[in-house]
Amino acid sequence: MEDIRLAASLFFEKNPGSKNAARAEFSTLREAKPGRVAKKAFGEHLQRCHPGCSTLNLASELDADRDGYLTFEDFLVCCYLFQTRPVCRQCKAIAKLVFYTCLQCFVEGKSKGPTYDLCPKCYRDRNKSSHPHNLFVDNYALANIIRIPPKDLPIEAKIGSSVAIGLTMDKLLSGSGN
Repeated sequence: MEDIRLAASLFFEKNPGSKNAARAEFSTLREAKPGRVAKKAFGEHLQRCHPGCSTLNLASELDADRDGYLTFEDFLVCCYLFQTRPVCRQCKAIAKLVFYTCLQCFVEGKSKGPTYDLCPKCYRDRNKSSHPHNLFVDNYALANIIRIPPKDLPIEAKIGSSVAIGLTMDKLLSGSGN
């Protein structure tokens, strides 16, 4: 979580408007102690703001000093996660580091809606999913796929030309190797 805290700090340093909006939102929460919000009140706030998202352990994970209360800095990490990470389509948890994206949904998402993202555990168990596509790639590999030369190709062509890479990765991850 420390890497995420650092990333959140850097994000809000470069986006003061977002930080001010987060401060305004934090000020609406009932403080249990000066500058601190109880985990229960925070959890209730998350359920109102992100219905359908599983936030069961998030407050505990965000509580940096483990005192049972969340500070504004803890709240900023939460805001950063919800602004920059997807919610897993299976278990509904917010993805914190690695997540897997359906490449076909990613390409079509520009015109048809959101991507289909899974956390690592749900990706491992994706055979239980009813999702119609089978080509997933993790967020770091997706960023690298987009960078593949030639640079003059549109992003859809870059992703399309990398389907073989994704299929190979998918086979390796599933253990079939063929």
